[in-house]
This record gives sequence, C-alpha cells and structure tokens, in this order.
Amino acid sequence: MKQDQIKNTENSNKFVTPPPNTEATDYRAMYSGSMTSRLAATLPSFSKILDLDDISGMATIEDPTGQLMFSIDGYVPEDKLNIFTHKLNHILLIKLTEQNNYGEKDKSKINEKVRIPLADIVEMLGLESTPTNRKNVRRKVEQGLETLFKSRLSWTEAVYNHKSKTTEPTDFGDMRIITAKGIRNNVVSAVFDRELAFKLVNDYIMQIPLDLFRIDERNLNCYPLSIKMLQHYNMTSNVKRSTHNILSVKTLLNFCPSIPDIEVVRNSNYRSITNRIIDPFEKALDQIAETVEGFYWNYCNSNKECLDDEQITVSDYDTFINLLVHFEFKSHKHYQANLEYLE
Repeated sequence: MKQDQIKNTENSNKFVTPPPNTEATDYRAMYSGSMTSRLAATLPSFSKILDLDDISGMATIEDPTGQLMFSIDGYVPEDKLNIFTHKLNHILLIKLTEQNNYGEKDKSKINEKVRIPLADIVEMLGLESTPTNRKNVRRKVEQGLETLFKSRLSWTEAVYNHKSKTTEPTDFGDMRIITAKGIRNNVVSAVFDRELAFKLVNDYIMQIPLDLFRIDERNLNCYPLSIKMLQHYNMTSNVKRSTHNILSVKTLLNFCPSIPDIEVVRNSNYRSITNRIIDPFEKALDQIAETVEGFYWNYCNSNKECLDDEQITVSDYDTFINLLVHFEFKSHKHYQANLEYLE
C-alpha cells in the first residue's frame, strides 16, 4: 500500500439529502438504510447457509451482525446470491428513487414499479454493447430477478420514537424484495414490495458513484465494502461531526464476506493472518481505488493523521482490527455542497 494514498469516509445516523439544484452526473441518488448496508455483506456469503428446510426448500442466513435474516423460498443451487444480484438490486433502487418523492407518507402515491432498458444496464456495468455482452447480461439479469423475487427479509434496526424522543429497536419481518419481474422487448421490469418501497422512501438517500457498478465481481469484498463506506460517508450526523471519513478495521471486516473469521484461521492448518486477512482487506480497498474515481484510503490515527510503514506493520490480529481507516470519495460532487447546505 502506498503511503501517498489517502482514504476517506462519511459517518452518521441520517443520510445527507442533496441540496436543491445540485447535480452530479457521475453519481446517482439511491434510497438506502441500515438494511441495505447489511444486505450487501449478506448476499455474497449465502453459500454458508445456516438453515435449509428439506420440506419447504427455504434457505436462510443471517448477516454478520446477526440483525438481518435473509431467506429464499424454494432454494436451488441456481439461485445465485452473487455480487451481480446486489448490483442489480441497487440499479433497480436507483430507478425507484428517480420516480418517487423522498419522505412520501401516502402509500398510494408511491410508484413501486420500475423499468429500465437492458442496454442501460450493460452501459452501467461498463461493458461494450456487443451481442455477446447483451446476451450474457440478460442471462444474469434473469437469474438475478428470479433470486430477488424469491427472497424475503427480516431485520431489526433502531427507529426514533417522536413521542418518547428515544431510539428504540424495531423489528421488520418477512418482507419480500420484489413481487413481480420480467424482461420484454429488452426492457427490464420489476415491482418492489409495497411495504418495502414505503420503508425505503422514508429511510435515507445516499449518493452512489456509477463507477461502483464496474467493480470486478470476482472479488467478493469490494462491492459490499464500498457500500458500507458510502453509507457512512453520506450520513448527516457524521458529516457534522467530521467522522464521515473514518472507520475502524474491525467494523469494515464485517463487510468483507470472503475474509475468514479469525477463529477459522487460528483453527486451520494455514494460520497466516497477513495472507488470509490483512492482505485481502487491503487488496479490496486498493481495487476500489483503482475503479472508483476519486476514492483514496489510508490507515490513520484518531486525528486522521496517516500512519507510516512502521506504525502499520502488525503481525497480530488484535492490533490490526484496532487500526483506523481514513477514506475519501473526492469526486463526490455533493460533498462540499452538502457541508454548505447543512451550515
């Protein structure tokens, strides 16, 4: 890792809503929330099924924090919960955001039906519009839609109670992601669950760089790690406290699904913490920097001062997870405007 690379993040309990008349052509607004962040880490880990009902065929897994349960009805090996499925979900969420008013309280006014040309998805993935690419993307979209159609979510998150003026844990149970889907005349269509769409419209808005959809899907850590950092980066309270661009390694490892748990490493024949945990973690961050314009990162202290090579040379796990990561999305065009807007 080069020491001239700086890495920044955003932290908060509420996401920053873009100020009026501010546009960023390389970013898109997307409804988000704690559930979507945890889902990012859950999907690539689905091969570690916690429970498979032999009668119903329902497969279930919990996210790394234990606060989200993700299940698929009638699970078969073809139900690929891969990075592409998560990208597709976010592309559909961007369309849902474009056609609805943030904070809408009237459910009848929420349009949960989204449509997007297949050619637009090919372009967002950074692929040339060749017959082969279009055919391959269509096949992956069909499989991704089928997976999302069969999927259900149950999760717990902190919700502010305006009457008691306190934050209370609230359960959201057995919610479908999409209730209808299809591809006709090369246009992808999907219908979000009405209750889920209402929850998202009244949750948060984050800005997501289009570059993110070009991230190599073979590295399972890059995409969920990026989403976690972006959510943290977009939160209003984090921006106000200037903690939006710093997170601990311990927190970020929860969003690296292919990095093994420390106990797994310690109980295996191959116990190298550097090779199995530290190197893959840094490789994922470096790969994000190579793909997403303006993204930088570095290890830092609590004052966001970059650490030198000697300070970050660690061989034990406990020291490593207590390191801090400073990161920045410097091409995030809403960032400075948001700071001025909040003042």
